[in-house]
Amino acid sequence: MIDRIYIPTLGRPNTQITYDGLPDFVKDITYLVVQPHEKDLHGDKKVIVLPKSIKGIHKTREWIYNKAKNTIWGMYDDDLVFLNRNGSDRVVMTNEDWKYMLDKTYHFLTNGTAFAGHRLSFLHPSDNEYIDIGAIHCAYYFNGYVVPELTWPIPLAEDLHMVLSLLEQGYNNKVWHKYAVNNKEYSEGGCNTEGLRDIDKINDAHRQLVELHPEIVKIVGKKKNKMGEIDKLRIAWKKAYKNTNLTGFI
Repeated sequence: MIDRIYIPTLGRPNTQITYDGLPDFVKDITYLVVQPHEKDLHGDKKVIVLPKSIKGIHKTREWIYNKAKNTIWGMYDDDLVFLNRNGSDRVVMTNEDWKYMLDKTYHFLTNGTAFAGHRLSFLHPSDNEYIDIGAIHCAYYFNGYVVPELTWPIPLAEDLHMVLSLLEQGYNNKVWHKYAVNNKEYSEGGCNTEGLRDIDKINDAHRQLVELHPEIVKIVGKKKNKMGEIDKLRIAWKKAYKNTNLTGFI
């Protein structure tokens, strides 16, 4: 079984979508990771309080990533619904789905896979339950005994940088296609709290991502969302892994 699941959260004490949707046996291993001023706002949920010096989602993820070293662990965004894409249907995962998925993920991580995660639900699934080497968004699992230390230089798009950094260093992953996540982008709270994220900050982070991964990430145009015109990225996930000359964890 996965040792722990961490949910970094900010400004959403009354809207814990991910946590509230978890089966009880998954809640038993799940901890909200919160800023000190929110430590008493989450009722009887288990919380871990960040040091006062840790600010921003990139530094929060870094702190969790380092804390979880030498465990088999997961990290979820706080606004997710986990879905079973059963053919053309998309239904909320059952307790049985969760048990199967987590047991299988644990098997991956203890039998030659460095990290794993889920595909976004609006993206087309493969014909298989999961694939080797690909994009992971919003929900991640790691073998903390083998994944390396990472740098966290950009305040947003830090999750993309995290996944690409691992792939480029030769650390393989598996991506669930049958079990996907639906997230509510740019909702109140989280990185949108107190102006932590706006369209200029997002686009600046995307350009930093290109600088950090120039052969892998390209800006290929613009797309509109409710925040404004955002850079449209093309990311060569499999190329990131195949281009490595390092041995990593195979």
